[in-house]
Amino acid sequence: MNHSWNTVVRSIRLAAGLMCWAWACTAQASPPAVEDAGVVAAGECFVEASASRAAGARTLSVAPACGLGAGLELTIERAVQSGNDSRGQTGMVLKWSPEVLRTTLGGSEISWGAWVATARSRPAGGQAQAAESTLALITSAQLRPELSAHLHLGVARPDAASPWSRLTHAALYWSPTTTLQWFAEVQSFANRDLMGASVWATGARVWVIPDRVGVYGRTQKASDRPSGWSLGLGWYPPAF
Repeated sequence: MNHSWNTVVRSIRLAAGLMCWAWACTAQASPPAVEDAGVVAAGECFVEASASRAAGARTLSVAPACGLGAGLELTIERAVQSGNDSRGQTGMVLKWSPEVLRTTLGGSEISWGAWVATARSRPAGGQAQAAESTLALITSAQLRPELSAHLHLGVARPDAASPWSRLTHAALYWSPTTTLQWFAEVQSFANRDLMGASVWATGARVWVIPDRVGVYGRTQKASDRPSGWSLGLGWYPPAF
């Protein structure tokens, strides 16, 4: 067994361990919600956790992620919501963004990728509900050293019995200093009756330890639901 295969095996074992831990944990991913096309290297991991509140409901979540190699990154998220609609939710995201799909256009670095996500919720005292699913293409552009843009184009559905709805998610990240990043994002679906109205959000990340530990704040608004906010903490590997 060669060194690169050993790295992949260790990554899979570590991700599997994190998956088991996340399923058992009693703690929605940390902001921003519209991710970039980057992935961590094989064998590297990071963890994001958040607390959010909207319409009287409180949600705690934790989302560990690991690089599996070949441009693959696996994230497992566990969330618990309390309030009028108490429930737990477990989700998985597999993101693929290989080095070969990174190009330069007009002086801007462009990264391409894809991701698939699924999540299953369980109301308190009830049975697990049908899984939500999302499939999307991702592109990220480094427009300037301090400014980047990110776009998701794909489809989503709330359960296996529902039709797919086209989605368009977009975000801008602006980093005026090495310790501060602002972001603005929108998450929109073609079938609003099925998936809900567009969600607009703004927030910021502050690096407590540069490129290693960051804290987040995010507020969001949609026309068909009350405003909400979330606070998060992320720990990242040195090469993130």
